[in-house]
Amino acid sequence: GSDYPLGIYPVTITPDGAGIWLGSNQGSDRIRLARLDVATGEETEVDSHPTFDLAAQMVLPPPLILDQQTGDLIGARYYGERQIIHPLDANFAAVLDNLTKLSDGDLAGTSSDHSGQRWVVNFTHDRTPGATYFYDHSTGDHRLLFLPYPHLEADALAPMTPVTITSRDGLDLHSYLTLPIGVEPVDLPLVLLVHGGPWARDCWGFQPDVQLLANRGYAVLQVNFRGSTGYGKAFTKAAIGEFAGKMHDDLIDAVDWAVKQGYADRDRVAIFGGSYGGYAALVGVTFTPDVFAAAIDYVGISSLANF
Repeated sequence: GSDYPLGIYPVTITPDGAGIWLGSNQGSDRIRLARLDVATGEETEVDSHPTFDLAAQMVLPPPLILDQQTGDLIGARYYGERQIIHPLDANFAAVLDNLTKLSDGDLAGTSSDHSGQRWVVNFTHDRTPGATYFYDHSTGDHRLLFLPYPHLEADALAPMTPVTITSRDGLDLHSYLTLPIGVEPVDLPLVLLVHGGPWARDCWGFQPDVQLLANRGYAVLQVNFRGSTGYGKAFTKAAIGEFAGKMHDDLIDAVDWAVKQGYADRDRVAIFGGSYGGYAALVGVTFTPDVFAAAIDYVGISSLANF
């Protein structure tokens, strides 16, 4: 129906086969975790977060955390600036409490033995991506198993910082700012990195292109402009009819914010993106050429009508 404009995700059948767990925004602006009864079609809420959608980004770990042995639902992931996990099971709540102490990243992949005592987990992180740990809940023993990118030096990489920018018409644009390390963050050249989709979103974590740019002395700003997912139905639908319109205004407002904060040199701002982000780069130099000193269109759409 009209309440599911972007498809339904996740969809997982309950272990007894009588229900389906799914992300639903039926009668709500937010995507909640619901159970659909297969026989009656009745939908009941299982869990929700007051301000964030159930995580539905395909690049993130799965939004539902299931018991490895029984298939029961033990946790649900939500995503704002960073990830929030709601434990839905007392044992997992105790385990989760200790797992989150292993890293200051966001808990990503999880797996356990059938007893639910011994775990192998990894973490999303802006500077040490994928760090993988062993944890034994019965003894409290834990150890780092491996770093998938051992050549990366965390101290040489730039932190990605969540920032909130207010659009000219009052929307909160949840964004990420990465500043090069070792230089004063004043009047820097800035790359506005625009995500594709547009029905997707930027998230906190390690991005090689962002680190490459920061390493070369650029500030990088990523904006979840209207139309991005994860911030409710109304925010996503606010993009309808606004390609090169208010969606682009959001990007310009973000550049203005970075200049006003003193981070960016107004005369040295580039716009770079792929797919929808490539389209946005082309829009940037077409409609607002005075804002951007450079534009990089990566597999962007040059004609919406033809596309």
